[in-house]
Parts: sequence; C-alpha cells; structure tokens
Amino acid sequence: MLAIGGSYVSDHDAYDDLARLEWLSPPYMEKPRPTYTGLPKTFDYNAKITLDVDLPTGAENVSAIMDFGFATHGVHMDQRLVGLVSELSHNKTKLTVTGPPSTTIYSPGPAFIFVLADGVPGFGSKTLIGTGTQPPVDEDALANVLSTPPLYLDKWIAAHPGEPVPAPSTPA
Repeated sequence: MLAIGGSYVSDHDAYDDLARLEWLSPPYMEKPRPTYTGLPKTFDYNAKITLDVDLPTGAENVSAIMDFGFATHGVHMDQRLVGLVSELSHNKTKLTVTGPPSTTIYSPGPAFIFVLADGVPGFGSKTLIGTGTQPPVDEDALANVLSTPPLYLDKWIAAHPGEPVPAPSTPA
C-alpha cells in the first residue's frame, strides 16, 4: 500500500530482462476520502493525540498505522498493520487516537497514520513511533563484542602462532 491509498506490485525475473510494475487502483480511490491535520512528528506509546478530521458525510471512523517495511534482494520484510484505539467527537471533527501499547506490538521508528472512513483510507502521513531517542547502550554487551576477535583475525593468528592477539580498539 502507498501513502495515497493505492498499491502496486512489482516483479522481475532472475536475469533482469523482464520487469513488471502493476498499479492497483481499488474502487475506493474514486470515493470521497477522509482528511486530517494535526499529526505530531513523534507519537509515543500509549500517548493520546487529537487530529482535526474532515470525514465524508455519514462516515464512521477507524485509525490505523502501517509500517511499510523495507525490501532488499527481492524480499519484503517487517510490514505490519496495527489498529489504534480511537474516539470520534460528537460533532465528528476531532479524532482522539491512542498510540500503540508497546514496542512488542509496534517497533520504534517510522510509521504512516491513515484515517479510514467506512473502509476508505485517506492519505497516509508519516510520523515517528516512540520518542525518537536512542535506547541505552549495554556497556557489558559492547565490551564482550569488542573483545571477541573478528573472523578476519584467523589469518593473522595462523600467521603469528603463539603470539597474543592484539587488543581490539574501542570505537570513538
């Protein structure tokens, strides 16, 4: 799925002499679509945000986030859809949305927020799930990794039998 609500499928053969790209435009692309404003740059776990929404007449609401994942070497990974708890105001102009409950449900990082009205998605907007701060460094784990000789040292060890392995340098 793309941020505009449509999707495409791509393919190629092993010899790169045939490539296909097919645009899929579902019927909902022609219907009135919801819009919203007020999405913050970061959206923390269990936090509540309020979006200003403009819904098609008579529409219900659902909000969801989707991580489009990433693709490499023909394999697409980490795509997920997480429905979010949301509540529409009585006058249907404000949508209060609660962030994902934990990092086990949605990993920290980029996400697209979609507001759906009766199954018709509006345009997705990008935000960052979590606070955007880096997790704490496990100094013991880092020291362990740095004390383990990399595989390329096997050649050095073979060329210098009986000599002690040089101490690894620590990153700056």
